[in-house]
Amino acid sequence: MPLTEDLNKDGLTPLVNHEDQNRTKPRRHSQFYSPGLVVIQIEDILYRVDIKILKHFQVFRDMFEHASEFNPDKTEGQLDENPIKLDGATPFQFESLLKLFDFSSVFNGSDEPAYEHWAAILHLATMWDNHEFRERAIQEIERLKPEPAKFIHLSQKYDVPKWMEPACIELCKKTEPITADEVSLIGVPLLLELCPIRERLAALSNAIVQCRPCGIGQYLSDTRRTSSGAACLQCGRVIDRSTEAEAAVKRLMNK
Repeated sequence: MPLTEDLNKDGLTPLVNHEDQNRTKPRRHSQFYSPGLVVIQIEDILYRVDIKILKHFQVFRDMFEHASEFNPDKTEGQLDENPIKLDGATPFQFESLLKLFDFSSVFNGSDEPAYEHWAAILHLATMWDNHEFRERAIQEIERLKPEPAKFIHLSQKYDVPKWMEPACIELCKKTEPITADEVSLIGVPLLLELCPIRERLAALSNAIVQCRPCGIGQYLSDTRRTSSGAACLQCGRVIDRSTEAEAAVKRLMNK
């Protein structure tokens, strides 16, 4: 076979092989052809991520579907110098999410993801519109049973209504003072509404509370301490901390 190219009569232009031109262009396998990785920037950190992971989220599916409209030169996400920049997420949140797809990560074995990881995943799943990951994060957070203030914070921030009432009840039943961290999580407006309930329950713990049905039992000598609250010596009604907390919070939630 000759090493030199066949040339046209002018001796300059290579002859066109029409047989090669007519060959069918190879097609990409629908399952086993990966479109590759994309470069993501969050704050000052670059990530090179499989595009399949990002396509779990509606916001990225829309982005890649309309890539030619917003990325005409087709270099965004392909080079470190031109990454896809993501706002509204921190490196910790993004890494917590990526570890769900990494079977060798610290999320496996005895080192399970902590509350902070699932809260991070809940944040991104809510922001990037993935119902499956959002529900998984909600279930895992419930399993971990964080303190009531954290449930309240997440319920308010990520619209998980079922957490609000039970968490408020548990917070009101606590006998310890509210901490500065709890105030920052709950927020002052809600805390101001919960404080009167906590004060009444604190008085109940000291057996100094008025029995509403009979209007008596206002002083220590008129009530009898119980393990869960107090009992009125006049009418015998047991005033239970849990029952009082549930009723008061329900009234507050239904306002």
